[in-house]
Amino acid sequence: MAAYGALVSVMNIIDTLHLHPHPPISLHPKQAESLTENVTFLQDFLEVYNPRLDYSKEADPLERRIVDAAYAAEDIIESHIVDQITSDGGKISPDSLYEALEKVIRDMDLIKKDAKEIEQTLGVHTTKSMPSDSSKSSPTAKESSMVGAEHLMLEMKDKLTSDRRDLQIIPIVGMGGSGAFHVSAWAAISQEYNNQEMLIDILGQLNKVVGQNLGVDGLGEILYKHLFGRRYLIVLDDMWSIEAWDGIRRFLPDNKNGSRIVVTTRLSNLASNLSNSKNLEMSLLNEVDSWDMLSKTVFGEEGCPPELEEIGKRIEKVAKDFRCQLL
Repeated sequence: MAAYGALVSVMNIIDTLHLHPHPPISLHPKQAESLTENVTFLQDFLEVYNPRLDYSKEADPLERRIVDAAYAAEDIIESHIVDQITSDGGKISPDSLYEALEKVIRDMDLIKKDAKEIEQTLGVHTTKSMPSDSSKSSPTAKESSMVGAEHLMLEMKDKLTSDRRDLQIIPIVGMGGSGAFHVSAWAAISQEYNNQEMLIDILGQLNKVVGQNLGVDGLGEILYKHLFGRRYLIVLDDMWSIEAWDGIRRFLPDNKNGSRIVVTTRLSNLASNLSNSKNLEMSLLNEVDSWDMLSKTVFGEEGCPPELEEIGKRIEKVAKDFRCQLL
C-alpha cells in the first residue's frame, strides 16, 4: 500500500502543477506525459499484484523500487518548487529539473518493463477496457427523470457537491419503489446479501476484471487499492442490516477528497446507525405524481393522448392500490 500511496502523491503534484493558473515551475510536456503514463500503469499493476514470496521483515523488492522512484520524483519536483519560490524573483534554469527527472523516468521505465514481465508470467493484465455507454448499448434504455421528489433531489445534490472533504455517508430512507438513482457503481444488497458477489459486481462496474476464486478479503483489497486516492461515488441499494454495511465499509477508504457513499434502505433505525447526518426520507408518490410518472414513462415528454387519459388513470389507480396492499 505504501507503493500505491507514493504513486498517488506523485500524480497529485503533477495534476496540481497542470491545473494551477500560475505554477511556480513547469514540467516538460514529454516528461509530464511519461511520468503520468508510468505512474498510471504502475497503479493499475499494483491493484492486481500480489507478491509470491513472504517478505516478513522487508517489503517486496519490486514495491520498494516503486516507492523509491515515486519518492525521488516527488522530492525532485518539490525541491525545485521551493528553490523557485525562494529565489527572490530570479528564474531557476529548467535544465536541472529536466536532467533530474530524466533519471527517475528511466528508472520507472525499467520498473514498468519488469512489471510487464511479471504480468506475462502470472497471466494478469492491467490494461483497462473503455467503459461502455449503457444508454447506447441497451436497446431498452430510457432517460430517467425524478417525479414528486424534486426537493429531495436538490438536497441530495447539495450533499454530494458540498465542500466537506471527509468521506460522507448519505442514507436515503423509503419503501421499495419510492425512488431511484443512476450512477456508475451501484450494488444491490437486499435481504439475502452476499459480500463476495457484491464486491465482484462493484469491481465489474469499475472495469476491474477479477477471478471468481478470490475471497472477500482479496476482492476487498483490490477495491480498496482501486479507490485509494481517487474521488468516488458508491451507491449501496436496499440495505437491510448493519452486518451488510460492516462487510463492505472497511474496503471504502476515506481519501479526504470529497468521496461519497449513498445508502438506500427501508429501515429508519438502520439509516441512523450508518451516519450522523440527516436522513433523506422518501415518501410514496401521490396520485398526481404517480400519473405524471406513468404518463412520461409510456409516452415520454409529449404526454398521454387525451383519448387514452381516462383509461390510463384507471390503470395508475389499480397499480397504486396494489402497491399499498403489498405494503
